[in-house]
Amino acid sequence: MSLELSLKMTVPGPSLKSTHRILSIDPGTNHLGYAISEVYLMDPYEPMEVIEVDTLQPGNLAKPFTTLIEVHGEKVAKLYALEQAIKRILERFKPDIIVSESPYMGQFPQAYAALVECLKSIRSALIDFDPCKPLNSIDPATIKASVGVSGKSGDKNLMSTAIKKLIDEKKLILPCNLSELDEHSIDAIAVGYAYLFPKVPVKKSRTKH
Repeated sequence: MSLELSLKMTVPGPSLKSTHRILSIDPGTNHLGYAISEVYLMDPYEPMEVIEVDTLQPGNLAKPFTTLIEVHGEKVAKLYALEQAIKRILERFKPDIIVSESPYMGQFPQAYAALVECLKSIRSALIDFDPCKPLNSIDPATIKASVGVSGKSGDKNLMSTAIKKLIDEKKLILPCNLSELDEHSIDAIAVGYAYLFPKVPVKKSRTKH
């Protein structure tokens, strides 16, 4: 038997994971929602299970970086603190997929610019964690449509109602009561659900912001 054939027979190939873990993000420089979820690949009817969901407050995270604030300003300190927080989440949960809502210009260019900077901090954290993992993104209208909310609606209560319906239909499992979550955490859950279970052709992209 040749050495090459022997190696092929004795070296195992990559194992197939039965679950995928996803970090989904609702970006923001004042409030950033994130959710860590798992989905079972062997059964498409299994629900998406959220194992942790929370909202980061970059302003509070930046308070210890007093020198950074004095030298570079509060905005830079917030973005740096946010990057470090995301890096800790990545290292703790080691997600297979990272996805964020993409920035939307609309009528507020300053808000759009802030979201672009936020995504840059997320990307920097991801590169430090694993430079081979892409940062995926989904546009806001597609996220809403995937959970059953009109893409033109700006009513935040509709998103909470849509997530509750998914829970009632056994399509989604939360680690806490929905009433305990703010709009940013709820939006982060919706981002993950939209990526995994799109109801429309999802406009996914590997953002280069």
